[in-house]
Amino acid sequence: MKITCVPSLTFIPILIMFIMNSEASKMIPRLPLTTWSALVLLFALFCLYGAWLAIYRLFLSPLSKFPGPKLAAATGWYQSYFELATWAKGHFKIKELHDKYGPIIRINPWEISVNDADFYSVLNVSGSVRHTNIDVRQRAALGFGESHGFTEDHNLHKIRRKPLEPLFSRRAIDLAQDSIWSFAARVDELFDKAKKTGHVISINRAFAAYVDDAVSKACFGKSIGLLDDEDFSPLWHRMLHGLGTQTPLLFNFSILPLILRFVPVGIVARLHPEGAAYAQLKGYTETIVDEALERTKKQDPARLKEMSTTDRKLIETIIFSDLPDSQKTKSRLATEASVVLAAGGITTMRMLTIATYYLLADPAKGKRVRDELAGLMVGFPNQNPRWADLEKLPYLAACVKEALRLGIGATRHVAKVFPHDEIKYKDWVIPKGTSVSVPMYPMHYDAEVYPNPWSFVPRRWLGEYDPRMDRNLNPFSKGSRVCLGKNLAYADMYILLATLFRPGGPKMTLYETDESNVKFECDFGVSSPRLESKGVRVVI
Repeated sequence: MKITCVPSLTFIPILIMFIMNSEASKMIPRLPLTTWSALVLLFALFCLYGAWLAIYRLFLSPLSKFPGPKLAAATGWYQSYFELATWAKGHFKIKELHDKYGPIIRINPWEISVNDADFYSVLNVSGSVRHTNIDVRQRAALGFGESHGFTEDHNLHKIRRKPLEPLFSRRAIDLAQDSIWSFAARVDELFDKAKKTGHVISINRAFAAYVDDAVSKACFGKSIGLLDDEDFSPLWHRMLHGLGTQTPLLFNFSILPLILRFVPVGIVARLHPEGAAYAQLKGYTETIVDEALERTKKQDPARLKEMSTTDRKLIETIIFSDLPDSQKTKSRLATEASVVLAAGGITTMRMLTIATYYLLADPAKGKRVRDELAGLMVGFPNQNPRWADLEKLPYLAACVKEALRLGIGATRHVAKVFPHDEIKYKDWVIPKGTSVSVPMYPMHYDAEVYPNPWSFVPRRWLGEYDPRMDRNLNPFSKGSRVCLGKNLAYADMYILLATLFRPGGPKMTLYETDESNVKFECDFGVSSPRLESKGVRVVI
């Protein structure tokens, strides 16, 4: 994020008077006159620049007419302050500002926020309607700018995304179902072992291991092996959690990922354990890329190109695609792999955790899911239903939707930029090139659309319901920037929930866990509970 200081011009005469004062001059370090004069001049110029920048932003900028706090219009430090001072609770502040100033506000010098669910479909459109860039500050924030999802430019994003689309298509995920079922069966097996030992299970950790093993198998041809550990690989979950908790810092000081890239992981881990997560993830995915590059040396390019696109894996697909060599560097391949694992693991784990907690906290809801699954899950684990059959179960589908609503998905307001088009909102015209966002939290928790919005109420999705509910539900975004992995996320969710809540499935009981362990409180890129939460824990 670009950070600008806006000091007052009054500092300049005060500084000059201080220097001219004979007593004060004795306090000045013994520097050569030319050096000291240069320092004073630089400081004065800095103050003048800051003052001019503030004046421009407040009165001369094309965005100066938009409502919002004047301090937010003058400096990005305003937004940084309420994000860092509250540590990941800035989403509540944005909602508060909308309540005060109206549906369209300026939340920093360069970004307009529109709190209107109808406008979300105007903002997120296909490439044929409008070219959509993303805010360069957000592209840089997590150090993932080389991945397709964080690519700033519309055309480059389209080029990078196109070869990957067949890998995440509905057909490709349908073909990958058997491996997903095998990972779900492994979770069931480990839960059964925990029953015999009385071991307390971290649901968050178990689900992160399940999701990323499934994602890794689907995308890279082999699992990470997280489910080989009967304790669900706590270091992996700690890494993902550590990466998430650092997003307030990374979004506000976007140079940090660049620094971390050049600092040994061991040093970062000693100085700031959570900060090492970024480097650890990068290190792991670089290993994946190295292995894939070795495999490609032994493969016949002609044969690989003849393979069905759904049979290829992510790294090989990029390497043998028509992309230019500049898009096939080891760094970019590792970044693409990092985003797939981090985004897939954290978000889907979160949705599964929400659904599982509420189905256990309210036994009647859990029983209704089990009753609905009775006819389909009798052959588990040898004969399993298809994902499409699970989607047809009304109450299970309603539980998935409600978990997606409460979990939100990507909670951070992802600002879009339209380089060639002005955007109209009611009587307002937003200039081209402006960063524009719609906050996700108010949409998913709108009490007018979802009565009792903080409660898990699957029945609201049954029968005929308010069509605005579907309009407001956008966990995977829309338009040309829609989440590429949404089909895989849905399959992971349906298959594991069916496994755990089938008749005869593991009898889970919540252990020292209440609603505060799932209730949305912190924005770490995805919705998260209170910072000190130990997650959802169960005994079998």
